[in-house]
Amino acid sequence: MHPLPGFTDYPRVACYPNGYDELLADLTYTDIHGMDHVIPKGFLTNGADVPRLLWFLIGHPRDGHLYPCAVVHDWYCVEARRLLKADHLDRARQMRLDGDRLFAEILRRADLPLVKVWAMYRGVRLWAAAGGLA
Repeated sequence: MHPLPGFTDYPRVACYPNGYDELLADLTYTDIHGMDHVIPKGFLTNGADVPRLLWFLIGHPRDGHLYPCAVVHDWYCVEARRLLKADHLDRARQMRLDGDRLFAEILRRADLPLVKVWAMYRGVRLWAAAGGLA
């Protein structure tokens, strides 16, 4: 499988029965401004928290084509929750917003239809709001 634009490689993972995957090597995404976003080896991800009801619209959470952007987004969400637990609400909200925007950028670069990018971005922003991070 060819990596998406901005990625040098497809994520190499070990899959576990609990639904999580562990990165076996760093995953790097270079954004449109040339900034590298490195998701470290050892990071545990569940791919994406897409409600089963929406799989027919969005795709399966571990869909091969979109899996790398889900891993990057998942890392930002985990980091935002870590900041929130440390009572850094403003930083947590900014981390989540940055991750959501990066998610949309990666989807756009993957040549998804704009309506699908918009729907997926709105979904992650609504989920952020539900968690107090919007």
